[in-house]
Amino acid sequence: MPASRFPGLHALVHTTNTTTEGDVGFRLGPVLNAGSRMGAHDAAARLLTTTSHKAAETLCATLLRHNEERKNILQSATQEGLDLAQKQRNRQCIVIHNNKWSPGILGLIAARVSERLHKPTWVITNKDQIAKGAARSPITSIHLAHIIHKALEIKVLQSGGGHQSAAGFTLPQDSIETFQRFLEENTLYEHPPPTLTIVGLLPTHDMQLVAAYIAPLRPFGMNNPEPCFMLPHVSNIKPYKSGARYSILSGTYKNNLIRLVRFADTSCPVRTHLENTHTCTVAGVINTSERFSSFIVHDALTD
Repeated sequence: MPASRFPGLHALVHTTNTTTEGDVGFRLGPVLNAGSRMGAHDAAARLLTTTSHKAAETLCATLLRHNEERKNILQSATQEGLDLAQKQRNRQCIVIHNNKWSPGILGLIAARVSERLHKPTWVITNKDQIAKGAARSPITSIHLAHIIHKALEIKVLQSGGGHQSAAGFTLPQDSIETFQRFLEENTLYEHPPPTLTIVGLLPTHDMQLVAAYIAPLRPFGMNNPEPCFMLPHVSNIKPYKSGARYSILSGTYKNNLIRLVRFADTSCPVRTHLENTHTCTVAGVINTSERFSSFIVHDALTD
């Protein structure tokens, strides 16, 4: 991708510093999607099809601006969604709606709420007499597309589709409560705790070395997850830098300084734990796409 002959893709890759398949999902993808989420529906298509390097740079800058706007809007909307969802935490699934939310960010809100509460989450907003929604689920025994199909059959929804863990739909404004009752009756499952599969202990503090060793396993993705390692007894943990959706910390592992990163908002228990502890065991994946190698923390446990 960095050597792409397409000016738009070339500009996007270099602007977002995309070097791995993980970067495509977490750096390049959000910028490319930001235009449609913020109302500039043709910006991404124009960027990817332009033959002008100058136009590509201008369009790329526009998408970056939209992405920053999307981040600011999403931060407050996610907190509003979590506040509403907490009142439903004892239900089989979460159904929340707010007419102020843009349809373009409903899936992102659903993803963050479902990740936090570990439940299927349906997020709805009303636009032009039609309610639009998005759903996300971390539960492997739930198939959202099957639930959508059943709701369409009995005409609870007007339209919809998706796959096992993500879906979109529309319904009449006055049918939201009916749809919520339908979901409660048709989303029956056990509540397994979130799990994390660990391949073993990180054998050395040299993350570049380990990254080179597992490189032949790439590309990583849904059916080929990135190896998750455990780092026992990381000590001298200190906050280094933080933002609305991330926290960077330093620590000592095997007598060497390492960098820990947790991607989550400030209310995340794992992030709070890391920022307020001195020594703990962490589990996660290696990140070597930055100037300095780091360890992305998925979970942490007090020693």
